[in-house]
Amino acid sequence: MRLFDYKEDNKIGHVLLEKQIKKNESGLRKYSVRFKSPFLTGFSENDMVNGEYIDGYNDKKRKCIILLHGFKSVDGKLAPYYSFAEQAVESGFSCFFMNLPFHLERTPFSKKSGEVLLNNDDSGMLDFFHQAVVDAKKAINILKKEFPVENFYICGLSLGGMCSVFIKAFERRVEKAVLVECGGNWHEIYWNSFMSKIILKGKYLREGKIEKEKSALFYSFFPEFIREFKKIYGRKQENFCDLHEIQNSCLNKYLNPKWFLSDPITWAHRIKRDESLIISSRFDPLFNKKTIMQLKKELGDPEIIWINRFHTSDILKNRRLNAVIFNYLDRD
Repeated sequence: MRLFDYKEDNKIGHVLLEKQIKKNESGLRKYSVRFKSPFLTGFSENDMVNGEYIDGYNDKKRKCIILLHGFKSVDGKLAPYYSFAEQAVESGFSCFFMNLPFHLERTPFSKKSGEVLLNNDDSGMLDFFHQAVVDAKKAINILKKEFPVENFYICGLSLGGMCSVFIKAFERRVEKAVLVECGGNWHEIYWNSFMSKIILKGKYLREGKIEKEKSALFYSFFPEFIREFKKIYGRKQENFCDLHEIQNSCLNKYLNPKWFLSDPITWAHRIKRDESLIISSRFDPLFNKKTIMQLKKELGDPEIIWINRFHTSDILKNRRLNAVIFNYLDRD
């Protein structure tokens, strides 16, 4: 299987396994959408993609925002995402809220949402982002078949924002990406953010899976890697290395090359400057300014909006900010 690549299987096709209409008091119509992931991990719960397509009850929106949640999201704390979706419908968009791999309804039995990612090595993280990309590609195929959607955009928060970079970089039908409270550079995120020890609960620190000095040395080669990598994999290139047998001169000299391939900074150059909007919190304890500005640079220095908040999904409730997002997506 090629990295981040998905080809429709004409023999199997795309099947909408479940479509349930729910009309709420706001006049929104929700469809429960479930389909088999194109990339199977061996966890039956995770390999069934779950999402909700939300639009107005009396009209059909032709512009759809794929909405992605953050790390370790749980069912009882999704109100900000539904608030965003409702405001999107009011502004002329539909919304597809998709569960990321190993989260929410895709959480393996006896695990907590997102917990599996805490134990991932470089290969596991690359598999995670690969699955997120191919799931989004298949979702777009299904949504185009089932609904009158013509234009697709993506908006992701935190981990969902990182996934949005990968998806926008490899899915040309996604016209623009809104990246909320996210960044790149795993070394900075793991070791130099205030919240890393709390969110990761010391797992990498106590068990010695990643040593700070080794991580710093490894990531010291990142700028060199980016320069060389962009020469090999340009913005328009469609053919990429095999997911499990990565071989090229740019990667072979690195100990764990898949960590670099699992970093959104690596692929950000495939997105044009006017195809992304960054929204960042000044007091974000998880994504410090360095992680944000490195990603911004590789995206071509797009517009960035700074808000005086901490890292929270409640940002998606902000009507003034959401109006800026919707205006940006509507802009030619």
